Amino acid sequence: MEDAAAQLGIECQVSAHPVTAAKSVASDADIVLLGPQIRFELNNIKSLLPDKEVRVIDMIDYGMIDGKAIVNKIVDFIK
Repeated sequence: MEDAAAQLGIECQVSAHPVTAAKSVASDADIVLLGPQIRFELNNIKSLLPDKEVRVIDMIDYGMIDGKAIVNKIVDFIK
């Protein structure tokens, strides 16, 4: 995802963390992305991070490891 973002001229940092660390590690995040395998945690994470935008990564994009598609969807959302 970082490479795909760089190709679009977007600087970003991507990191992965367990759900239990969401509140402590998301303070600097502009957006929090959840893998599709934990989509059932969406409402829980949203309640932990009420000031953050929380989204679930599309299952097909995640499975295909399609960083470009994921970044494009984030960019479309932010616009």
